[in-house]
Amino acid sequence: MNDCPIGFDELVRLYRQRQDDLLHTLTAGSPVTDTGMPGEPLPYIISSDPLVTAVILGCLFLLAVTMRQGRKHLLQHAIQLFSNRRRTSLFDESTGIDNRYTAAMSLITCVLCGICLFDYFSFHEPLLIHRVPHSWLLGLYAGLTVMFICLKSLFYTFTNWIFFYQEQRRLWIQTYFDMTGSMSFLLFPLVMLSIYYNPAPLVTEYCCTGVLAFSKIVLFYKCSTNFSNHFYGFLHLIFYFCALEIIPVLLLWSGLGYINSFLILKF
Repeated sequence: MNDCPIGFDELVRLYRQRQDDLLHTLTAGSPVTDTGMPGEPLPYIISSDPLVTAVILGCLFLLAVTMRQGRKHLLQHAIQLFSNRRRTSLFDESTGIDNRYTAAMSLITCVLCGICLFDYFSFHEPLLIHRVPHSWLLGLYAGLTVMFICLKSLFYTFTNWIFFYQEQRRLWIQTYFDMTGSMSFLLFPLVMLSIYYNPAPLVTEYCCTGVLAFSKIVLFYKCSTNFSNHFYGFLHLIFYFCALEIIPVLLLWSGLGYINSFLILKF
C-alpha cells in the first residue's frame, strides 16, 4: 500500500477552502432578513437648531444694549414717529452717533425677518431645509432683507429729491428707518412665540402679516402728513405708496420663490 502523506500547509488550505464554501452556501441559500423595524428620519425642529438659538441670543443681547444706552434717543424718535409735526424741533437730538441706535434696531429687524422667513420655508418647503445648509439660508434671508431696505431707501431718496423739499426728504428717510427699527419690538416676541411655543403655522403667518400691515399703515399716515397738504394730493400719495411700498414687497416675495428653487437644484 502506497501512502501519500499530506503536509500541514495543505491541510490548512483545504480547511479554509471548506469554510469558504460552507459560508457561500449558507449565504446563497438563506438570504439575510431584517429583524428590526425600519428607522424613520426625525422631522426638522427649529427650536432644537443651535444656529437659530445663537442668532436669537445675539439679537437679544444687541437689543438689550441698544435699549440701555440709547433709550432716550429711541423714545424721542418714537414720539416723532407718531406725532404730526412737519418740521423737527431745535431741541431734538439727532446726531450721527445717536443714529447708530436706529441702525442697530433696523439690523435687528432684518435678522428677525430672516428668521421668520427661515421658519416659514422650513414648514412649507422641507426639501429646502434638508438639502441647503441652514447657515446659508439664514444669512441669505437676512442679507436679502438688508439689501431690500437699503435699496428702498435709495429709491426714496431719488424720488423725493425730484418732487419734494429737503426737509420733507430728511423727515421721510428718518421716519422710514425709525419704523423699520420699531418693528423689532413686535417681531422679537413673535419669533420667540413661533419657535419655542410652536403655534399653528397660520397663527404665525397672520401675526407676521399683521406686523407688516401695521408698519405700512403707519408709513402711509406719515406719508400723508409729510407730503400732502391738501386733499387733492391723496391720489398722488396712493400711487407713490403703492409704487415704493407694496410692489417691492411683492417682487421680493416672488424673488424668494425663484431663489429657493435654484438652491434646491444647486444642492
